[in-house]
Amino acid sequence: MAVAAGASAFPRESARVERGTALVRVATRGAVTDIRSFGGAPYYIWRNLARLGVNVVAHDTPMHLGFPLRRLAWNLRQLAAGRGVRGYMFSNDFLEFAWSNSPPVEPGDLVLNYCNFYPESLLRRAERGDISLFYYMDLTLHELFNEWGPASSKSWWLGRGSQAERAVAFERRGYLAARKVITLSRRSADVLASRYGIDPGKIVTIAPGANLDDDEVERVLDRTRPTGDFIVGFVGMDYRRKGLLKLASAVLDVRRTGVPISLRVIGARPRELEDTPGIDLVGEVNKTKEMGRLIELMAGCHLGCLLSQAEGLPIALVEFLRLGVPVLGTSVNGIPDVVTDEVGILVEPTATSEEIGALLSRLAQQGSEYRRLRAGAESVRHRASWRRAAGELHAAMLS
Repeated sequence: MAVAAGASAFPRESARVERGTALVRVATRGAVTDIRSFGGAPYYIWRNLARLGVNVVAHDTPMHLGFPLRRLAWNLRQLAAGRGVRGYMFSNDFLEFAWSNSPPVEPGDLVLNYCNFYPESLLRRAERGDISLFYYMDLTLHELFNEWGPASSKSWWLGRGSQAERAVAFERRGYLAARKVITLSRRSADVLASRYGIDPGKIVTIAPGANLDDDEVERVLDRTRPTGDFIVGFVGMDYRRKGLLKLASAVLDVRRTGVPISLRVIGARPRELEDTPGIDLVGEVNKTKEMGRLIELMAGCHLGCLLSQAEGLPIALVEFLRLGVPVLGTSVNGIPDVVTDEVGILVEPTATSEEIGALLSRLAQQGSEYRRLRAGAESVRHRASWRRAAGELHAAMLS
């Protein structure tokens, strides 16, 4: 059932940070300064670049009251042309509108976008050499629409056929215009080269950091360690895709054998798991207001687990590692980059709840295997941070 994992995604030495003189703009779809955007990744990239002494600004692309009217006009044009009305968020009309609400990009700026798209106007400037564009992205559209299939909760954005093809073509146009395309996982890097025809020389893979406040992490870990039942932790909202029901079934089966094990679920509250002994449905935890509580809940787990059927590179597993908690995951997309032999166990997505239960029962004994994984997770804890990743990102942008 268990499959071999690769080498650690987290290098042992952080990249040396060169200050540089060019202004770095960290951008995303929405507000970089909002810790809720994309789980907080753009926010932590911006904050940690600043702490490393980089000349950096947060480049928010906010929406304003004109957005609904713009979208309605675009939909009407699509219908008049005999096309569907899905996909506005991937259109150049939307992108030009969003970026028009942000400060202008000045000549010589380096722009790092935690999103798959730039507006056409910026692509033309990059092609002229006026500015330098960079991507830091989790998944390509090819992966999302051609490999996830029914597992994708976002597939309705584009549907199928010509609309999806136009979006992928526009996405590729941006990658060709960029100076570097930086991916979170090796799988996405392979897709960029094989499916999009992007020069491997301009593709870089940099593992992300945990979307957790470093100061709060150190404060909480000084007084928090897992005790009592062997607690399996799950973090996520899209619980069906992420395999929560299979995980819950496995934990409950092990409990029936008398093993002291329980499941802690942060995020989703599936109705079918309500009021189930051995399952603690914590619900959503507000990172803005309850960062310390979130860290305590995750650090109090013995094992972090995602049994995803489809995935990018799940930051939740990186967050468990940042707290020294070993991990269990499936061998899909970016998960093998995180769940390595050093820190966790990798299983096939087809693994049954009985097979998962046998594995959990073994780990719950906290014997030599578990102690080895726990020590491995502790050894990568400081490297699973955005400080390390931000230094590597800046070095890639300057190279």
